[in-house]
Amino acid sequence: MTGTIAQLVFLATHCNCYLRDSLKNELLDSNTTLRFCNMVRFIYYVNNNEAIISKSASEWFSFLKNNNVKYLKLHYESVKKEDRNLAGFVGGGGRWLVEAKKDNGSDFYEGTWKVTDPNNINKKIWSVSYGRIVANLDSNADCSADLKQVKNKLIKDLNEILIFAKENDLSYFSGCFENGLDCLTSNDPFGNDAVYHKDLIPDGYLCVEAVQILAACHVSWVFGGMGSWNDMGFEGEKQNVYENVSGNLFNDINIGIVSAVNSSL
Repeated sequence: MTGTIAQLVFLATHCNCYLRDSLKNELLDSNTTLRFCNMVRFIYYVNNNEAIISKSASEWFSFLKNNNVKYLKLHYESVKKEDRNLAGFVGGGGRWLVEAKKDNGSDFYEGTWKVTDPNNINKKIWSVSYGRIVANLDSNADCSADLKQVKNKLIKDLNEILIFAKENDLSYFSGCFENGLDCLTSNDPFGNDAVYHKDLIPDGYLCVEAVQILAACHVSWVFGGMGSWNDMGFEGEKQNVYENVSGNLFNDINIGIVSAVNSSL
């Protein structure tokens, strides 16, 4: 999955553990999803001007707890027909929001990523701002789905796209899809060597099925820019099959991420 999505998963799952007083990992601000960020801040807007809520994930968690936030929830919505093809670009691929649920309504945050230090020797090139775009909204919106249905759909999607990849000698991508299938049946899905963000979620926070889904979505995400799965074309009916299997997997990965993260609420 992209770094922007991975960071959202980290924030939602770790914050929910923190809000329940069950967070065991104290190394919040050294999480791998923050590795290439020189700044991650949380803000709100007053008369079109920015005001700082906090300057780190750990400070934001404390702010939320002090303001009686019950839990965080992820939301994804498709924006354009071309979302899959734009998924490798910052700001593309659809819209992701974090809902902070309170007794008197929900606040919604949206992230913005900018390259502010391109020559950073530690590759910390990104500055990320999560802006509170709505406050105290009465919302019961939910785009989650049943985990068993999500898992079965991902298995179907991955098998279909794997067949296409093998038929067209796309060995690297075949490996990605095989890793995804392995994660969906593994008792230790984050032990898969292809999982980059080993610290994406707190230990023991989600059920095995949710962890399997997140790991599978992590390793089978192939929708980048140049040189990625998106950067290919085929002749005739092959192109139609390619578009179909690609679109199905992209849509169901996004549903899977949201459903897995929100499954413990």
